Amino acid sequence: MTERLTYSEIAHLSRDTIESMLAGDNDEHAAYAIISASLYDDDYGWLNNRSLEMLKSQNLNRMHGALLSLCNIVRRFSQLDVLGVIAILSEDFSSDGVAGQMNDLRDDIRIFMRQEPPF
Repeated sequence: MTERLTYSEIAHLSRDTIESMLAGDNDEHAAYAIISASLYDDDYGWLNNRSLEMLKSQNLNRMHGALLSLCNIVRRFSQLDVLGVIAILSEDFSSDGVAGQMNDLRDDIRIFMRQEPPF
């Protein structure tokens, strides 16, 4: 029997808590923290920079969290440092299990920024 996934609401965390979780060794907590930040924090520059930093990780949990965060940023702010994403994604990430989320990010850029993503 397959395990059934359930939705869990993402809590609003303080910036200090987020920074602590991002700096910690628990990759799942770091992913949760950046997703929380992308939903509730209003500082576009900080969110963009922290998400791009996390995207550089070789850890799949952190990469997934960063990509979901970038999607949320595009949806909330209708902007994104696309050049920063391109610089990080110069490698082929399709084999790293993030191809689906990359497609989601491309779609969000098309819909919310009304431009064709250059990656």
